[in-house]
Amino acid sequence: MPADLIDASTSMRRQLAEETEDFVQIIPSFIVFREDSVLSYKRTKLSPENRLHENVTIVFGGHLQAEDTQTLFNFDPKLVDDFLFRELREELSFSKPFDRYNYCGTIYLQGSAFERQHAGIVFAIDLLPGTEAYSEEPGYHSSLKFIDWESIKNSPVMNDSWSKACIEFLGVGENGGQHT
Repeated sequence: MPADLIDASTSMRRQLAEETEDFVQIIPSFIVFREDSVLSYKRTKLSPENRLHENVTIVFGGHLQAEDTQTLFNFDPKLVDDFLFRELREELSFSKPFDRYNYCGTIYLQGSAFERQHAGIVFAIDLLPGTEAYSEEPGYHSSLKFIDWESIKNSPVMNDSWSKACIEFLGVGENGGQHT
């Protein structure tokens, strides 16, 4: 995570942050790959954010909590990984430990107030062949499934702006492609 992002960060109540565009909320975000497929899900109506209901996405993650702040500002790389990956552990579990992960970058779109209020710190998670993924928040996730990476451009996840931006960044061209 860039040092200037940490230097510019402050802790505040989420409700206050949602009511203004003066602050951008940091969202640890994860894209989960298994061989040549990527994990997707549909957000349910139980999710607290109405604008995301029934949206199909490949981006897992969520808001940082106030108790994460001390870890963030101490900037011990091991602790930072733990605090970022807390969001992944809250949402998903796997039948085998994941093989590796890579930091992909930060996503910050500006097409809507919602997009201007949120920035994702994006990681690609690579699972071992045959690894199963399970929702730890089944009330918020439905239709958890792997989608073939080469056909993802024709899937409903392309209607989700963050998913689409991540897919295009990771290298799916007009005729399919390979994630990096």
